Parts: sequence; structure tokens; C-alpha cells
Amino acid sequence: MKPETESREQDRIDLEAAVWFEMHNSGLSPEQEAELQRWLAADTRNNETWQEFTRALHPLQAIQGSTEADDLVFDLAQRRNRARNRKKLRLIFGSTTALAAAAAVAILLLRPNMPASPDAIRAAGTIVISQPEKRMLPDGSVIELNAGAIVETTFTPTRRNVQLITGEAHFSVAKDPARPFVVLSQGVEVCAVGTAFSVVTSQSGVSVLVTQGRVSVAHTAENPVGNAGVPETSPVFADAGMRVSISPAATPKVSLITPDAIQRDLAWRTPLLELSGSTLAEAVTALNRENRIQIQVADQDLAKLQLTGTFRMDDAEGFVRVLETYFGVTVKRDGLTLSLQKTH
Repeated sequence: MKPETESREQDRIDLEAAVWFEMHNSGLSPEQEAELQRWLAADTRNNETWQEFTRALHPLQAIQGSTEADDLVFDLAQRRNRARNRKKLRLIFGSTTALAAAAAVAILLLRPNMPASPDAIRAAGTIVISQPEKRMLPDGSVIELNAGAIVETTFTPTRRNVQLITGEAHFSVAKDPARPFVVLSQGVEVCAVGTAFSVVTSQSGVSVLVTQGRVSVAHTAENPVGNAGVPETSPVFADAGMRVSISPAATPKVSLITPDAIQRDLAWRTPLLELSGSTLAEAVTALNRENRIQIQVADQDLAKLQLTGTFRMDDAEGFVRVLETYFGVTVKRDGLTLSLQKTH
């Protein structure tokens, strides 16, 4: 096989691996998991590329902001741009923080007419905005459910109870001092009056991340391990920017969380723009509805550019940087208006 043909073939594999990487992080159905395994087995290069993506991208969440993260970004950029100008990927992201917030996958996916794995992407020419399920409660509070989360609510005149049975949920609580808002999970109760926080329940215990206001966290009186030598403790209080980790057999642990870490942990709440053979004009229309920054496409031919991939709805600047870097687009910036033209 000629070097140029090999390069194009590897580019195709890189892009398919990027699609699968994003879908895997979002959660695969049993059918999609089986399709992924078939794709990995179809060509040894598929599996090798998948392993490279996994090694390069997953560690960034743990080491973001370090020189090691910068090295990983640069290494990935060199691989991805072998047939192009080998530009540093951090010129696109602006920082490793943006990458850790899931911009990496969007950058790797967004490519004109890129065919994803069969059945992995919606029919060509579609545009979908996906976001977590939201439930409006009778008191005006809002629950956002990450994929797979299950909750049950029981409101009384004196108390608002929510049972988090499994998964992760974010709660925006309407103020009502007369009726505390209590989330119960695994013998742990999180109590708030008017605030915002997320709760994750897993085999290792319960984690509470406070994004606004204050909550109290404690074992419930009915904690099933209360008689197993765990001393009774008073509730711990956590303010915005704090995380409480607690298991049924241990006392709560409170830690400070950086804004970047909060953004990363709650990235699942961000609506995603899913493109499948969609035109640039369609993508821009959707983004303009959700952002203060407004994108204009002055060139009609450019407006017809077809794109396939997934992108954060709250990152219009990042979307434009992709177009600048990969599609030969010139951007004229005037305040909050970004005008796109073909580079001549």
C-alpha cells in the first residue's frame, strides 16, 4: 500500500476510534457494545488506535494542568495531524482544562462527511440536541438525571424526600424553610433548603458535590450498618465548591473542589450538538440559539459544508476554532459576533 493511501486509511481509523471513544464515555447500549467489539476485531489497527486514544485521553482528567498533560496533548496532536501541518492541539483547545472538559472528543469527531461505524450515528443530514432528562417537581425544584439514574419522590407537608436509588443526579432546590429538601441514598441523607448540588451513588458509597448554597450530610438513623461498630456522628456541612464523600461504614470526608474539577464532573449536564451529515448553516443556527456569541456565515458555499460529530452546545468559540484549524475557515471577530469566510 502506498504511503499516501496508508495515511488516509489511518486517518479514517483515527476518526472512527474518536467516534467510538465519545460514545463509550457517554455509555453504550448492549448492541453498541457488541458493534464496538466487532469493529475492534475487524482490523488490528482498529484495536491499536483504540488503545492509543484510551491511553492519551483518559489520563488527562487526573493530571490536567500539569506538564505531563501538555505532553500528552502534544503527542496526540502529532499523531492526529500526520498528513497535515502537525499543529499543536492545544492551539485548538486553548488549555488542557478545555480538553478535560470533553472538548477533545468534539475536536476529533468533527470532520466533513466522516462515516461513523454502522448504526453508531443517526441517518445522514440530521441534527440533534441531546441533554439529560429534567424533572420539574411540584415545589419548583428541578432534578437532572444522568443516564441510568433512578429516583423516587415523596413530598409531605413538612418534608420533601427524594430517594436516589442508583446513578447520579443534580438537584436545583426551590427555597422552602418550612420543608427541608432531603436526598436519601444508601443510608445517607443530604439535606438542603434552597441550594444546588449533585449526588452520586455507587458501590463505594455516596458523593455529594455542592454547586450553590449549603447542605448537611449524615448517616440516617436507619443506616443498616449502624450496629456494625460505626460511631454515630453529627451532620457535616458543605458549602459551594466542596465535596462530601461518605460510605455506610465510615464518617463523612469533606474536600475542596476546584472550579475546573466541578466543570469536568458535571459535564454530563451540558447539552450536546450531535451532527450527522448536517450543514454548517444548520449547526450555526442551533449554536446561536444557545450562546451569547453569534456566528455568521457570509459564504453560501461554506454554509453548505457537511459535518458529522458531537460538540458542546455552550462552546461556540471552540466550534469556530475547529473550523479555523481544520477546514480552512477565516474568522473575523467583532465583539460577540464571529463572521466565517473561506480562506482564499
